[in-house]
Amino acid sequence: MDRNLDRRVEAVVPVEDQEAGVRLAGIIDLMLADERRSWQLQPDATWIRTETLNGRPGIVDTFEALKEDALERGQVVGMPHRPGAGAGSLDPRA
Repeated sequence: MDRNLDRRVEAVVPVEDQEAGVRLAGIIDLMLADERRSWQLQPDATWIRTETLNGRPGIVDTFEALKEDALERGQVVGMPHRPGAGAGSLDPRA
């Protein structure tokens, strides 16, 4: 598995919106619990699927869980989260 470690740029910013922070923390927890699509680096520099190491099929699948969450959230996408949200030039309905 080739990784772009030499030409990558990462940025860190504070998340001041409490609701967004809680949601991001949940996504990170989900990704760390993923045992279905995750790989683990071995001491000999080879990668092995977590399912193989555990000897059983994984239960937690990040992509499936995020897809289900997006479908659930899609039902309320038209409703603003904050008063005045969605108003202005960035609103696609404007």
